[in-house]
Amino acid sequence: MRRTAALVTLDTPRGRAAARELLELLVDADADLARRLRIWNRYNGGPEMRFTEASLVAYRAQVGEVIGYVQRRLEGLTNAEALAAAQTSLNRTGRLLRGLDRAFTGIVQPLRFEQALITRMEPSLLARHATSVDRYGASMIRAAELELSRGFASGLTQGQMVQRLVRMKGPQGVVSLAAVEVQPGMVVRLRTGYIPEGLFVARRGWAWRIVRTEVAEAQNAVSERIVETGARTFADMKRKILAVMDQRTAQDSIGVHGQVRAIGEEFVDGAGRRYLRPPSRPNDRETLIPWRERWPETQRSRPLTATERRAMTDRNEEWQEQQQRRRRRARARQRARAARRQAPRTPQPAPSP
Repeated sequence: MRRTAALVTLDTPRGRAAARELLELLVDADADLARRLRIWNRYNGGPEMRFTEASLVAYRAQVGEVIGYVQRRLEGLTNAEALAAAQTSLNRTGRLLRGLDRAFTGIVQPLRFEQALITRMEPSLLARHATSVDRYGASMIRAAELELSRGFASGLTQGQMVQRLVRMKGPQGVVSLAAVEVQPGMVVRLRTGYIPEGLFVARRGWAWRIVRTEVAEAQNAVSERIVETGARTFADMKRKILAVMDQRTAQDSIGVHGQVRAIGEEFVDGAGRRYLRPPSRPNDRETLIPWRERWPETQRSRPLTATERRAMTDRNEEWQEQQQRRRRRARARQRARAARRQAPRTPQPAPSP
Protein backbone atom coordinates (compact mmCIF):
# COMPACT_ATOMS: atom_id res chain seq x y z
CA MET A 1 0.00 0.00 0.00
CA ARG A 2 3.03 2.30 0.39
CA ARG A 3 3.48 2.21 -3.39
CA THR A 4 -0.11 3.42 -3.81
CA ALA A 5 0.32 6.14 -1.19
CA ALA A 6 3.40 7.43 -3.00
CA LEU A 7 1.51 7.45 -6.29
CA VAL A 8 -1.68 9.15 -5.05
CA THR A 9 -0.82 12.82 -4.48
CA LEU A 10 -3.86 15.08 -4.28
CA ASP A 11 -2.14 18.43 -3.70
CA THR A 12 -1.96 19.29 -7.45
CA PRO A 13 -4.52 19.15 -10.28
CA ARG A 14 -2.31 16.64 -12.12
CA GLY A 15 -2.08 14.47 -9.02
CA ARG A 16 -5.85 14.47 -8.57
CA ALA A 17 -6.36 13.65 -12.26
CA ALA A 18 -3.88 10.76 -11.96
CA ALA A 19 -5.73 9.44 -8.91
CA ARG A 20 -9.04 9.50 -10.79
CA GLU A 21 -7.46 7.77 -13.79
CA LEU A 22 -5.95 5.14 -11.49
CA LEU A 23 -9.31 4.50 -9.83
CA GLU A 24 -11.02 4.13 -13.21
CA LEU A 25 -8.32 1.70 -14.40
CA LEU A 26 -8.60 -0.39 -11.24
CA VAL A 27 -12.41 -0.52 -11.36
CA ASP A 28 -12.16 -1.71 -14.99
CA ALA A 29 -9.53 -4.25 -13.93
CA ASP A 30 -11.75 -5.55 -11.13
CA ALA A 31 -14.63 -6.04 -13.59
CA ASP A 32 -12.29 -7.78 -16.06
CA LEU A 33 -10.93 -10.09 -13.35
CA ALA A 34 -14.48 -10.95 -12.24
CA ARG A 35 -15.42 -11.76 -15.86
CA ARG A 36 -12.33 -13.97 -16.30
CA LEU A 37 -13.15 -15.77 -13.05
CA ARG A 38 -16.71 -16.44 -14.21
CA ILE A 39 -15.45 -17.82 -17.53
CA TRP A 40 -12.86 -19.98 -15.76
CA ASN A 41 -15.42 -21.41 -13.35
CA ARG A 42 -17.92 -22.04 -16.14
CA TYR A 43 -15.52 -24.19 -18.17
CA ASN A 44 -12.98 -25.42 -15.62
CA GLY A 45 -14.68 -25.13 -12.22
CA GLY A 46 -14.58 -27.98 -9.75
CA PRO A 47 -14.50 -28.75 -6.04
CA GLU A 48 -10.81 -27.82 -5.75
CA MET A 49 -9.21 -24.49 -6.63
CA ARG A 50 -6.57 -24.60 -9.38
CA PHE A 51 -3.56 -22.38 -9.99
CA THR A 52 -5.20 -20.13 -12.61
CA GLU A 53 -8.28 -19.52 -10.48
CA ALA A 54 -6.13 -18.90 -7.40
CA SER A 55 -3.97 -16.36 -9.25
CA LEU A 56 -7.06 -14.45 -10.39
CA VAL A 57 -8.50 -14.48 -6.87
CA ALA A 58 -5.19 -13.24 -5.38
CA TYR A 59 -4.77 -10.47 -7.94
CA ARG A 60 -8.38 -9.32 -7.60
CA ALA A 61 -8.03 -9.18 -3.80
CA GLN A 62 -5.06 -6.81 -4.16
CA VAL A 63 -6.88 -4.67 -6.72
CA GLY A 64 -9.84 -4.37 -4.36
CA GLU A 65 -7.65 -3.05 -1.55
CA VAL A 66 -6.11 -0.38 -3.77
CA ILE A 67 -9.56 0.65 -5.06
CA GLY A 68 -10.74 1.16 -1.48
CA TYR A 69 -7.67 3.21 -0.57
CA VAL A 70 -7.89 5.50 -3.62
CA GLN A 71 -11.62 6.01 -3.09
CA ARG A 72 -11.05 7.08 0.52
CA ARG A 73 -8.30 9.50 -0.50
CA LEU A 74 -10.53 11.06 -3.17
CA GLU A 75 -13.28 11.38 -0.56
CA GLY A 76 -10.96 13.62 1.48
CA LEU A 77 -9.29 11.27 3.95
CA THR A 78 -5.59 11.72 4.64
CA ASN A 79 -3.12 8.94 3.92
CA ALA A 80 -3.06 7.88 7.58
CA GLU A 81 -6.87 7.95 7.85
CA ALA A 82 -7.31 5.94 4.64
CA LEU A 83 -4.81 3.32 5.81
CA ALA A 84 -6.45 3.10 9.24
CA ALA A 85 -9.89 2.66 7.66
CA ALA A 86 -8.55 -0.14 5.49
CA GLN A 87 -6.62 -1.96 8.22
CA THR A 88 -9.20 -4.68 8.92
CA SER A 89 -9.67 -5.37 5.22
CA LEU A 90 -5.90 -5.40 4.68
CA ASN A 91 -5.47 -7.97 7.43
CA ARG A 92 -8.15 -10.18 5.89
CA THR A 93 -6.61 -9.87 2.43
CA GLY A 94 -3.18 -10.62 3.86
CA ARG A 95 -4.44 -13.86 5.39
CA LEU A 96 -6.05 -14.82 2.07
CA LEU A 97 -2.86 -14.15 0.09
CA ARG A 98 -0.67 -16.04 2.58
CA GLY A 99 -3.01 -19.00 2.44
CA LEU A 100 -3.04 -19.02 -1.36
CA ASP A 101 0.74 -18.68 -1.51
CA ARG A 102 1.15 -21.68 0.79
CA ALA A 103 -1.14 -23.75 -1.42
CA PHE A 104 0.24 -22.46 -4.73
CA THR A 105 3.85 -21.30 -4.43
CA GLY A 106 4.46 -18.03 -6.25
CA ILE A 107 0.77 -17.34 -6.81
CA VAL A 108 0.88 -13.72 -5.56
CA GLN A 109 2.20 -11.34 -8.21
CA PRO A 110 2.76 -7.63 -7.58
CA LEU A 111 0.29 -5.12 -9.00
CA ARG A 112 1.54 -3.14 -11.98
CA PHE A 113 -0.55 -0.02 -11.52
CA GLU A 114 2.44 2.31 -11.96
CA GLN A 115 2.91 0.93 -15.48
CA ALA A 116 -0.84 1.10 -16.08
CA LEU A 117 -0.98 4.74 -15.06
CA ILE A 118 2.05 5.71 -17.15
CA THR A 119 0.52 4.02 -20.20
CA ARG A 120 -2.77 5.85 -19.57
CA MET A 121 -1.37 9.31 -18.72
CA GLU A 122 1.74 9.57 -20.91
CA PRO A 123 1.93 9.41 -24.74
CA SER A 124 2.95 5.96 -25.94
CA LEU A 125 5.90 5.37 -28.24
CA LEU A 126 3.37 4.76 -31.01
CA ALA A 127 1.95 8.26 -30.53
CA ARG A 128 5.43 9.81 -30.48
CA HIS A 129 6.57 8.44 -33.84
CA ALA A 130 5.09 9.89 -37.02
CA THR A 131 5.58 6.65 -38.98
CA SER A 132 3.50 4.76 -36.40
CA VAL A 133 0.77 7.41 -36.43
CA ASP A 134 0.70 7.11 -40.24
CA ARG A 135 0.40 3.31 -40.01
CA TYR A 136 -2.17 2.96 -37.24
CA GLY A 137 -3.96 6.29 -37.01
CA ALA A 138 -4.54 8.34 -33.86
CA SER A 139 -7.82 6.64 -32.86
CA MET A 140 -6.37 3.13 -33.07
CA ILE A 141 -3.31 4.20 -31.09
CA ARG A 142 -5.56 5.56 -28.33
CA ALA A 143 -7.49 2.27 -28.31
CA ALA A 144 -4.24 0.28 -28.12
CA GLU A 145 -2.99 2.47 -25.25
CA LEU A 146 -6.23 1.83 -23.36
CA GLU A 147 -5.97 -1.94 -23.89
CA LEU A 148 -2.35 -1.96 -22.69
CA SER A 149 -3.10 0.10 -19.59
CA ARG A 150 -6.03 -2.18 -18.76
CA GLY A 151 -3.77 -5.17 -19.34
CA PHE A 152 -1.25 -3.87 -16.81
CA ALA A 153 -3.99 -3.16 -14.28
CA SER A 154 -5.57 -6.61 -14.77
CA GLY A 155 -2.26 -8.48 -14.51
CA LEU A 156 -2.37 -9.81 -18.09
CA THR A 157 0.65 -11.51 -19.61
CA GLN A 158 2.17 -10.14 -22.80
CA GLY A 159 0.55 -12.98 -24.74
CA GLN A 160 -2.87 -12.05 -23.39
CA MET A 161 -2.28 -8.40 -24.30
CA VAL A 162 -1.41 -9.52 -27.84
CA GLN A 163 -4.69 -11.46 -28.04
CA ARG A 164 -6.60 -8.31 -27.14
CA LEU A 165 -4.83 -6.31 -29.85
CA VAL A 166 -5.57 -9.08 -32.36
CA ARG A 167 -9.27 -8.73 -31.49
CA MET A 168 -8.94 -5.08 -32.56
CA LYS A 169 -7.73 -6.42 -35.95
CA GLY A 170 -5.41 -3.46 -36.55
CA PRO A 171 -5.28 -1.21 -39.63
CA GLN A 172 -7.14 -2.66 -42.62
CA GLY A 173 -6.91 -2.13 -46.35
CA VAL A 174 -3.70 -0.57 -47.68
CA VAL A 175 -1.30 -0.61 -44.73
CA SER A 176 2.13 0.99 -44.42
CA LEU A 177 4.72 -1.71 -43.70
CA ALA A 178 7.85 0.42 -43.95
CA ALA A 179 8.15 4.22 -43.89
CA VAL A 180 10.52 7.05 -43.08
CA GLU A 181 9.96 10.52 -41.64
CA VAL A 182 11.83 12.77 -44.08
CA GLN A 183 11.11 15.90 -42.05
CA PRO A 184 8.99 16.62 -38.96
CA GLY A 185 5.44 15.54 -39.73
CA MET A 186 6.16 14.34 -43.29
CA VAL A 187 6.15 10.53 -43.73
CA VAL A 188 7.09 8.74 -46.96
CA ARG A 189 5.84 5.16 -47.26
CA LEU A 190 8.49 2.81 -48.60
CA ARG A 191 6.42 -0.37 -48.66
CA THR A 192 2.70 -1.07 -48.32
CA GLY A 193 0.48 -4.11 -48.36
CA TYR A 194 -3.22 -4.77 -48.92
CA ILE A 195 -4.46 -6.45 -45.72
CA PRO A 196 -8.28 -6.49 -45.64
CA GLU A 197 -8.50 -8.71 -42.54
CA GLY A 198 -6.33 -6.39 -40.43
CA LEU A 199 -2.60 -6.17 -39.76
CA PHE A 200 -2.74 -7.83 -36.32
CA VAL A 201 -4.81 -10.72 -37.65
CA ALA A 202 -2.70 -11.38 -40.74
CA ARG A 203 0.67 -10.70 -39.09
CA ARG A 204 0.51 -11.26 -35.35
CA GLY A 205 4.18 -10.26 -35.08
CA TRP A 206 3.14 -6.61 -35.42
CA ALA A 207 0.94 -6.94 -32.31
CA TRP A 208 3.82 -8.59 -30.45
CA ARG A 209 6.10 -5.75 -31.54
CA ILE A 210 3.75 -3.17 -30.01
CA VAL A 211 3.25 -5.08 -26.77
CA ARG A 212 6.93 -5.88 -26.20
CA THR A 213 8.03 -2.32 -26.93
CA GLU A 214 5.32 -0.52 -24.94
CA VAL A 215 5.70 -2.89 -21.96
CA ALA A 216 9.44 -2.21 -21.96
CA GLU A 217 8.76 1.54 -22.16
CA ALA A 218 6.39 1.48 -19.17
CA GLN A 219 8.60 -0.74 -17.04
CA ASN A 220 11.73 1.31 -17.73
CA ALA A 221 9.84 4.55 -17.07
CA VAL A 222 8.97 3.16 -13.62
CA SER A 223 12.63 2.21 -13.09
CA GLU A 224 13.68 5.73 -14.06
CA ARG A 225 11.39 7.19 -11.42
CA ILE A 226 12.75 4.75 -8.83
CA VAL A 227 16.29 5.93 -9.64
CA GLU A 228 15.28 9.58 -9.36
CA THR A 229 13.63 8.91 -6.01
CA GLY A 230 16.67 7.00 -4.77
CA ALA A 231 18.98 9.83 -5.80
CA ARG A 232 17.35 12.06 -3.18
CA THR A 233 18.77 9.76 -0.50
CA PHE A 234 21.92 8.45 -2.20
CA ALA A 235 23.95 11.08 -4.04
CA ASP A 236 25.89 8.40 -5.96
CA MET A 237 22.77 6.75 -7.41
CA LYS A 238 23.16 6.06 -11.13
CA ARG A 239 21.52 3.97 -13.83
CA LYS A 240 22.67 0.79 -15.54
CA ILE A 241 21.38 -1.06 -18.61
CA LEU A 242 21.14 -4.85 -18.70
CA ALA A 243 20.44 -6.71 -21.94
CA VAL A 244 18.92 -10.16 -22.28
CA MET A 245 21.69 -12.49 -23.41
CA ASP A 246 20.53 -15.11 -25.91
CA GLN A 247 20.77 -15.79 -29.64
CA ARG A 248 18.29 -12.98 -30.41
CA THR A 249 20.47 -10.32 -28.74
CA ALA A 250 21.67 -7.97 -31.48
CA GLN A 251 24.86 -5.92 -31.73
CA ASP A 252 23.25 -2.74 -30.41
CA SER A 253 22.19 -4.40 -27.14
CA ILE A 254 25.47 -6.28 -26.78
CA GLY A 255 27.34 -2.97 -26.95
CA VAL A 256 25.23 -1.18 -24.31
CA HIS A 257 24.98 -4.04 -21.78
CA GLY A 258 26.52 -3.07 -18.45
CA GLN A 259 26.89 0.66 -19.21
CA VAL A 260 26.47 2.94 -16.19
CA ARG A 261 25.32 6.55 -16.59
CA ALA A 262 24.35 9.37 -14.25
CA ILE A 263 20.80 10.71 -14.23
CA GLY A 264 20.29 12.77 -17.39
CA GLU A 265 23.35 11.26 -19.12
CA GLU A 266 22.85 9.36 -22.38
CA PHE A 267 23.65 5.73 -23.07
CA VAL A 268 25.34 4.77 -26.35
CA ASP A 269 24.49 1.37 -27.84
CA GLY A 270 26.41 -0.81 -30.27
CA ALA A 271 24.71 0.86 -33.25
CA GLY A 272 25.75 4.35 -32.12
CA ARG A 273 22.27 5.42 -30.98
CA ARG A 274 22.10 7.76 -27.99
CA TYR A 275 19.17 7.66 -25.58
CA LEU A 276 18.34 8.35 -21.95
CA ARG A 277 16.70 4.98 -21.32
CA PRO A 278 15.50 1.95 -23.26
CA PRO A 279 13.76 0.97 -25.41
CA SER A 280 15.74 2.53 -28.24
CA ARG A 281 13.95 0.59 -30.99
CA PRO A 282 11.01 -1.79 -31.49
CA ASN A 283 11.33 -5.16 -29.70
CA ASP A 284 14.13 -3.77 -27.52
CA ARG A 285 14.55 -6.00 -24.43
CA GLU A 286 17.03 -3.87 -22.49
CA THR A 287 16.23 -3.14 -18.84
CA LEU A 288 17.13 -0.07 -16.78
CA ILE A 289 18.10 -0.69 -13.13
CA PRO A 290 19.31 1.54 -10.27
CA TRP A 291 23.06 1.27 -9.67
CA ARG A 292 25.64 2.43 -7.14
CA GLU A 293 29.35 1.95 -7.71
CA ARG A 294 29.79 0.27 -4.33
CA TRP A 295 27.37 -2.51 -5.23
CA PRO A 296 29.09 -5.77 -6.25
CA GLU A 297 28.78 -6.99 -9.81
CA THR A 298 26.92 -10.24 -10.46
CA GLN A 299 27.16 -12.66 -13.36
CA ARG A 300 24.03 -11.01 -14.76
CA SER A 301 25.07 -7.37 -14.30
CA ARG A 302 28.78 -7.38 -15.16
CA PRO A 303 29.93 -5.94 -18.52
CA LEU A 304 30.92 -8.45 -21.18
CA THR A 305 34.52 -9.06 -22.12
CA ALA A 306 35.66 -8.46 -25.71
CA THR A 307 35.74 -12.22 -26.31
CA GLU A 308 32.19 -12.62 -25.00
CA ARG A 309 30.94 -9.75 -27.17
CA ARG A 310 32.44 -11.35 -30.30
CA ALA A 311 30.92 -14.73 -29.42
CA MET A 312 27.49 -13.16 -28.81
CA THR A 313 27.70 -11.25 -32.11
CA ASP A 314 28.60 -14.41 -34.03
CA ARG A 315 25.75 -16.28 -32.35
CA ASN A 316 23.26 -13.57 -33.30
CA GLU A 317 24.48 -13.42 -36.90
CA GLU A 318 23.99 -17.20 -37.21
CA TRP A 319 20.49 -16.89 -35.78
CA GLN A 320 19.67 -14.04 -38.18
CA GLU A 321 20.74 -16.21 -41.12
CA GLN A 322 18.52 -19.04 -39.88
CA GLN A 323 15.59 -16.65 -39.59
CA GLN A 324 16.16 -15.35 -43.14
CA ARG A 325 16.20 -18.92 -44.49
CA ARG A 326 12.95 -19.67 -42.66
CA ARG A 327 11.34 -16.51 -44.06
CA ARG A 328 12.46 -17.39 -47.60
CA ARG A 329 10.98 -20.89 -47.26
CA ALA A 330 7.73 -19.46 -45.86
CA ARG A 331 7.46 -16.98 -48.76
CA ALA A 332 8.12 -19.80 -51.25
CA ARG A 333 5.32 -21.86 -49.70
CA GLN A 334 2.97 -18.87 -49.86
CA ARG A 335 3.79 -18.30 -53.54
CA ALA A 336 3.24 -22.00 -54.29
CA ARG A 337 -0.15 -21.97 -52.55
CA ALA A 338 -1.16 -18.79 -54.39
CA ALA A 339 -0.13 -20.33 -57.71
CA ARG A 340 -2.18 -23.46 -57.02
CA ARG A 341 -5.23 -21.37 -56.18
CA GLN A 342 -4.90 -19.33 -59.39
CA ALA A 343 -4.15 -22.25 -61.71
CA PRO A 344 -7.12 -23.17 -63.95
CA ARG A 345 -8.72 -26.43 -62.99
CA THR A 346 -8.81 -29.22 -65.63
CA PRO A 347 -12.44 -30.11 -66.30
CA GLN A 348 -13.29 -33.63 -65.26
CA PRO A 349 -14.79 -35.89 -67.97
CA ALA A 350 -18.44 -36.66 -67.57
CA PRO A 351 -19.13 -40.18 -66.29
CA SER A 352 -20.15 -42.67 -68.94
CA PRO A 353 -23.79 -43.71 -68.94
